[in-house]
Amino acid sequence: MTLYDRIRDLFELIRSLFQGSQAGKAVQPDSTPDSGNPPKISTTTNGETGSVTNKVTEPDPKPGSNQTRVVNTSKQTVKTAEPEPLTPNEIPKTPNDPTLIEQNKDQNNKTKTLEGVTKPPNQNPGKRNQDHSTNKPQKSKPEFKPKPELICREEEDQRINIFLSIPPDYKIKDLLQNGSPLTHKDNEYIIENLAEPIVIQTADNSKETILLAGDKYLIFKTRQNWADGAGRQIKNFTKGFFIVIAPENWNREDTPSVELSACSDNRYLAHFFEIDSTNQSDIKFFEECKVPPLRKKIVLEGETIQDDSKQGLLYIQQPPKIQNASEIIWVRVGEEGTGDEKWKGDNFKIEESSLEKLLDDRCGRFFIRVYDTKSKMIDSDEFRYCPDLKEILVDERHYDPETIFPPLRKGHKPSKLEFIGKNDNHLSCLKKTKPANGAPEKSPKTIEPFPDDDKTTWILETKRGQVEVVINLPRVWWRLEPSDGGDWHDKPIKITRERFKYLELVDTK
Repeated sequence: MTLYDRIRDLFELIRSLFQGSQAGKAVQPDSTPDSGNPPKISTTTNGETGSVTNKVTEPDPKPGSNQTRVVNTSKQTVKTAEPEPLTPNEIPKTPNDPTLIEQNKDQNNKTKTLEGVTKPPNQNPGKRNQDHSTNKPQKSKPEFKPKPELICREEEDQRINIFLSIPPDYKIKDLLQNGSPLTHKDNEYIIENLAEPIVIQTADNSKETILLAGDKYLIFKTRQNWADGAGRQIKNFTKGFFIVIAPENWNREDTPSVELSACSDNRYLAHFFEIDSTNQSDIKFFEECKVPPLRKKIVLEGETIQDDSKQGLLYIQQPPKIQNASEIIWVRVGEEGTGDEKWKGDNFKIEESSLEKLLDDRCGRFFIRVYDTKSKMIDSDEFRYCPDLKEILVDERHYDPETIFPPLRKGHKPSKLEFIGKNDNHLSCLKKTKPANGAPEKSPKTIEPFPDDDKTTWILETKRGQVEVVINLPRVWWRLEPSDGGDWHDKPIKITRERFKYLELVDTK
């Protein structure tokens, strides 16, 4: 045997022994993907003959089977002659050795091998991998589907007419009452028969029935003091001002504070109710229906400041929050008034957003309506919000409509009105006149000592918008009727005894 043959046999023996020392260890899988478990290599050695057998255990290709088959990859018989030791420099280098290739790949890529599974390296060391995919589904905006609703409105002859208002996107195929169509204008159908229901057939052939008063009643929520005689249907009394349409032969349990009005159906009358208490026993309804329907009023919680406006509470600093939200599913809020510059409003689900987010530091006069799961209105209200306002001062005192301003010995003096911002600066304001004129100027403003100037309306200007504030100074004035011709005085009236007797005889006030 030549030296070359001896070196070759020794090399083959060393490689076989090396493979035998790796028995039981996981072998790096090849680059070809495999849906099953990776094969495992086991080595056994025949002690007598020195034969080495490599067995590769492969999973059964049949799906669902746990059986394996053994493949005989190599079988060599090597003589057990004592080999001469070789120095490291004499060991031949075999760059094509698959084991060394896999080790080099493992070292270069710096990957970790665990039970035959290669884990990719962290692309952003020190941080969790983040998915920057732009195909993430965007959270859809909640969809509020307004439905037809009943509204009331006072006409020129003080008659309260009832209308069915149809939302612009509500597609109607037929709208009938007793088989006859109703006349309409600008998506409003006037109702002259409050006894029979209205049947609506939509474009998708679904039907909806609108129940009217029948032999019962309809309740409409209005603004303060029944302003404009306009209101929206509501099922229950909450708190505020209401118009109730009831049969003409029904009798009130209390004495009406406002004269009754006719309505679009002459078989019914419009009654005016002001509800101040949530105590059901304190509210008088009709002898034919003694128990009025009541529901807890929607409550807005926040910091307010007092003035004499009829446009709702004035919230300052932070937007108000909605309380008593157990029944509320949908909320709609928008800016009161007309004009293209007005914010028409938006809606949200109370569990997904809030009134604070929707206002977004706006300033002005707003309406708020809350609805249940069937998009039926629970309650409505109006309020004002001015985040830049901190306080209102009159003669360097906090303004309180309950405070009395008595005249001095020489009569009333001019009063100084100040609108203080949250940074203790003076806000710009403009006195509202008809027509409005001038440009906004910084307060303080002077309120002259005249009876007609007691009540003044101011447009408060901020960077976020404008809000209306009403100041009605409770100053004391005197006059004699009718001898003074209607003139008011801020000084005590001095008369003689004979003059007083004469005035008493002619019923002077």
